[in-house]
Amino acid sequence: MSIRSSALIDVARSNRSGRQALLHAHGGRGLVSGGVGTRAEAGVSLPVLDAMAHALSPYVDLEGCFLVASVHLLHDTDAVLRKLEGWGLDPRRAIVFGKPYSTNLRVVAGLLERGYTVHSSSYSMDERLPLGPALEAAALESLTATVERWAEEGGGRKILLADDGGKLIRIAHDHFRELAGVFSSVEHTSRGIFELERTDLCMPVVNVARSWAKLNVESTYIGESVDTQLERRVGRLDPNATALVVGYGAIGKAVAACLGRRGMEVLVHDPALQDSAAEPYERLLARADLVLGCSGRTTLDEVHWPYLKSGAVLVSCSSLDLEFAAWKIRAAPRAAELVVVRDELDLEFGSLGGRQMFLGDPDDPSHYWYCARLAGRVVNLLNGGCPINFTGAAVSMPHTRSDLTVSLLLSGIAQASNEQRIGLVPLGDAAQELLVGMHLRAVG
Repeated sequence: MSIRSSALIDVARSNRSGRQALLHAHGGRGLVSGGVGTRAEAGVSLPVLDAMAHALSPYVDLEGCFLVASVHLLHDTDAVLRKLEGWGLDPRRAIVFGKPYSTNLRVVAGLLERGYTVHSSSYSMDERLPLGPALEAAALESLTATVERWAEEGGGRKILLADDGGKLIRIAHDHFRELAGVFSSVEHTSRGIFELERTDLCMPVVNVARSWAKLNVESTYIGESVDTQLERRVGRLDPNATALVVGYGAIGKAVAACLGRRGMEVLVHDPALQDSAAEPYERLLARADLVLGCSGRTTLDEVHWPYLKSGAVLVSCSSLDLEFAAWKIRAAPRAAELVVVRDELDLEFGSLGGRQMFLGDPDDPSHYWYCARLAGRVVNLLNGGCPINFTGAAVSMPHTRSDLTVSLLLSGIAQASNEQRIGLVPLGDAAQELLVGMHLRAVG
């Protein structure tokens, strides 16, 4: 692998300067608003999203509504927010927060310039701590500020919640249950649905996550994105390597299929399935050169470290940094054999046993290659244990494919704005049929 993975290095440099500009403009942590003096990204045109926004427009009126959105801050989700503005949403009544591993800093700059409030957890992360609690704190702070302003303005219109991971909706139930009639929401990840199935729901939650369009079409694209970004991160993938896919839902199956097409031996372990005939997890770990976490929960912890193969590469394909309890690995000692050099911008490059690697920005744990010594063996943790298919760039997959994902989200928000049914509500079939038909025609 070339040590100069130019695309990743360019993204790291851009995000480092963008992060410094945000911190200079706004200082500490919390809710931030106002421009930062950096060039904002222009909006993108997504044909299916454009068509869905036009088709749904007669049925949606967001004037006076409030929005709290936990979303990936990328070009395509910015496009969704622009469509909501077209339906009457005032950005000054919206708070958005992303995840540090997927946030593009130029997209954040554009949102701030248009009047949105953005939580600083979108672009900052403590490598010593799990991401989950920080994002829960951001959700509570964002909800509290929104409810306070909603009350100040007379409490007339709805507060819409767009969630990625279930925490925002759950916290609304935990802290503002008495206002349940004010909220309407949409959840677009399976992990979020797992979370909400344990919650006594008292508001509408449009279930985009388990829509047939998302499960049957989008999961394939995510698997291909994981495959592409993995090769970009580590170099040419050895077809003689053994990969272990942990979690065999829609994403796990898509990832396994991509690796299998490369000629790899692909092992599978699904902690959600009880199979007495399956090979023990520890034995599978001992055979794996690559471990790909697709379960949406922690499936590898300190107890498993002694079973890992020396030189194993850990790759998260799901949300947050849960799959490998990554904060513990990030805190582990760096492999003594690793030789590290820094360039003029303090980006780090490493060499170990003849392998040259771009480690990343040490101030950005969510995209850093950790080469740690665990239980006496060297283990590689990519992207700090955060999803491999997010690089900090403004896109995570080609727009021709992400167009489907964001069109589903937009359709879910449109449905939530008028939804009266309480609990998990399926995304309407008519919207899915329309957007999938347009998407398939667009991609040929």
